[in-house]
Amino acid sequence: HKGDGKPFFSYLAYSAPHWPLQAPQESITKYKGVYDDGYAFLKAKRLQALKDNKLVKEDVQIFPRYPDEPDWNSLSEEEKKYQSKLMEIYAAMVDDIDIYIGKLIEHLKEMGEYENTFIFFTSDNGPEAHNLDESWPGLAEFINDCCDNSYENIGNANSYVWYGQNWGQAGNTPLRMYKGFPSQGGVRVPAFAHYPAKIQKGVRNDSILSIMDVMPTLLELADIQHPGKQYRNREVVAMIGKSMLNMLKGESSRVHGDDYVLGWESFTKRGIRQGNWKINYEPFHEVLEPRVAGIKSDTWQLYNLANDPAELNDLSSKEPEKLKEMIAHWEAYVS
Repeated sequence: HKGDGKPFFSYLAYSAPHWPLQAPQESITKYKGVYDDGYAFLKAKRLQALKDNKLVKEDVQIFPRYPDEPDWNSLSEEEKKYQSKLMEIYAAMVDDIDIYIGKLIEHLKEMGEYENTFIFFTSDNGPEAHNLDESWPGLAEFINDCCDNSYENIGNANSYVWYGQNWGQAGNTPLRMYKGFPSQGGVRVPAFAHYPAKIQKGVRNDSILSIMDVMPTLLELADIQHPGKQYRNREVVAMIGKSMLNMLKGESSRVHGDDYVLGWESFTKRGIRQGNWKINYEPFHEVLEPRVAGIKSDTWQLYNLANDPAELNDLSSKEPEKLKEMIAHWEAYVS
């Protein structure tokens, strides 16, 4: 439809780097040996990079290694070798995404549409850091029947592996937990926008946004009015997101005001955020997976992210009124 004068829309939802970790061998080979120093080294290296780039404070407290996970130095040489390759495959998958997005960018440039295209890139959740164990019985049985997970074969199409908690934690340090959890490690993700015709370059913003804000942004860019609660003679749910365009243009510092409440739930785990205040609830008596060692569960917890991004210091007993207020926000969200 090039040349019809209308905007085009393209949505690319890559399955990489989701498990199972699989990539072409030539992509994996590029990362051979890169992660041989282990996950603790990688975590420290990435934390320092965050500090150097002023993405976290120098004195930030980080979420510690999960107590039921082995220290890197306690692993045998064979275990280290296997673990390193898991991360090499993951890196290869991320690298391949970069290559193919690069091909799209080049295509837009060849078409003469790159400068005229709004590009929004986002991750969908924190790292997939669950461990493959007896808590996934159906999947474990499938893998035993289907796959060759020997060191030589992992990464191929007939293997089925993921990289576990320790590499996952290196990927989102200093935050707590990972995909499937309401804490910051499971819900805070990177995103960036590119559209030189209308938005600022090189600006970072830490204000609260959600995926619900993408649709209103696209509609505003395309100068399309949302139909509201009626569409084609039937009732539809009104959008509850808000356009990011003013913020992206530098005309405002944030999209949502102080009273904005963002809620979410995943497999009965729950969370609410308002400003820097946050509550989490991980009811493992309801969840069909084992408890995670080292995290508080089965009760609401209250955190102030301004000085505790890793959600280490539960303030629920010190701030009972704030906790009550946040739980009321949860109940409103549920209704």
